[in-house]
Amino acid sequence: MRKSDFLDEVRLQVGLAYDYAQDKNDFLFKVFKAIHKCVDKYCFITILAPDVHGECKTIYTFGKIEATKRQFGFGFVSLCNQQVSFLLAENEEQRILAPIFSSNRRLEYIISISTKNKSYRFTRQDIDFVNELIRFIEAKSENFIK
Repeated sequence: MRKSDFLDEVRLQVGLAYDYAQDKNDFLFKVFKAIHKCVDKYCFITILAPDVHGECKTIYTFGKIEATKRQFGFGFVSLCNQQVSFLLAENEEQRILAPIFSSNRRLEYIISISTKNKSYRFTRQDIDFVNELIRFIEAKSENFIK
């Protein structure tokens, strides 16, 4: 399967997750559960929530790849203000880090998608997909605010 076809299938599953979500937390869980269902053998997904001191608490994890102790560098939380995703590569491990902002532009979550699988390498298509996914989550999350 070509990568573009694969990412289209992931998009479809993410859209269905929104259709069945009951609230904002359920939406976030279902989106990443749907993604993990598609990428199970390739990736490890972590959703983190930063606190006011810049420390991050793990909210959800999906996958069986062993996580490293270091989720990301100390400066990443401040880089989140640029509202862009980052691709970090070290040895065989690749990691995409992406910030999700609330409707009042506060950093709400950080998504970490990692792979150590040599058969799946992140490319520009993956970064574009993650940026599209983040915008989708930010836009649709507003529908759940009461």
